[in-house]
Amino acid sequence: MPRSCVLAVVLLTLSCGGLSKGGEPAVGDACFPEDEAIAKFNGTNIKEFGFSRDSTRCGPDLFCLRYHFQGRVTCPYGQTQEEMDTLPVDDPARCRVPDEQGNMTSQPVTLPVAPQLLERRPEDVIFCTCECGNDPTCTCPAGFECEAPIPRNWGIAYCIKSAFKYDRTMPPTAVCEKAGTDPSTDCGNERRNP
Repeated sequence: MPRSCVLAVVLLTLSCGGLSKGGEPAVGDACFPEDEAIAKFNGTNIKEFGFSRDSTRCGPDLFCLRYHFQGRVTCPYGQTQEEMDTLPVDDPARCRVPDEQGNMTSQPVTLPVAPQLLERRPEDVIFCTCECGNDPTCTCPAGFECEAPIPRNWGIAYCIKSAFKYDRTMPPTAVCEKAGTDPSTDCGNERRNP
């Protein structure tokens, strides 16, 4: 599938929050981090292991996990301070704020945003999860494993996708690029932010 189609599918999936198990949220379902709707949110850092307890897409018993993700879900190519200073807010190089359903609005993001990492795209590292370390009702499904975040002094652990386990000794560096011709750095939407 072309990357432009993949991006469209990812944004649609994240905005709709694909539910499984007869409509009940489950570990691994797509979710949409709620802070994406904040104009002053510049995204997350690759070193972070963050979650939101109150995501409507994950229900009351699960968390929306960002597992070592960089940037904003809704802004794959990011934006620089120079772009913010020189480009109009509706320019496709700029990041914009989505509404609560994940649909893009005309409101600009007001801070620089790092581009997403090619090896850690939202569809792979942002999903509903549960606290497998302390909650006896939480069982990690096939393809997932229980991992404690670093620093480990949190005393909790979450189900993460085994295929995308983060290796701190070899952090990825290749990012989605707005310019260039290398197809591997094209993250869809004709190299524009949606």
